[in-house]
Amino acid sequence: MSVIGPYSDSIPEEVFHNVEMKYSEQGRIIFVIIGNDVESYLNQDKLVFENGMKVNFFERDMSVKTSLTADYGINVESKKIVEVRGNVILTNHQSGETLYTQHLRWEQNKKMIFSDTPVKIVTPDQTIYGAGGMEADETFDHWTILQPSGNFKIDENE
Repeated sequence: MSVIGPYSDSIPEEVFHNVEMKYSEQGRIIFVIIGNDVESYLNQDKLVFENGMKVNFFERDMSVKTSLTADYGINVESKKIVEVRGNVILTNHQSGETLYTQHLRWEQNKKMIFSDTPVKIVTPDQTIYGAGGMEADETFDHWTILQPSGNFKIDENE
């Protein structure tokens, strides 16, 4: 189920510019969502990031572990779902792995991200394509590509 849809008949209650929203657990910042232009639809419980958004996931030492950027996004607070589209890039800065796709859904309660559109994952030593999308934990440490293709490096010792 997609939370992204046409909202031509909706008018935002509030509009914000240059927004930075910090989310914390037990006093520690877990992630920050940054947006240039954010529209708030209070009656629909959503924030719409019309002109791009970025999410940074932090380690305990406040270094950025993973970052997500996209051209457009919606954050549905009550469901804890963020859905992004357009030039979606998810990078795990520790592993050097980067995901490229056009659509991604982040379910915060499950701490998982999903894509049902074609993906490309670039690792330090290979590039893998997935025609059926992918799923991963929210920090992109562990991921599974659906319908993979490409040249694969196989370690014969494993």
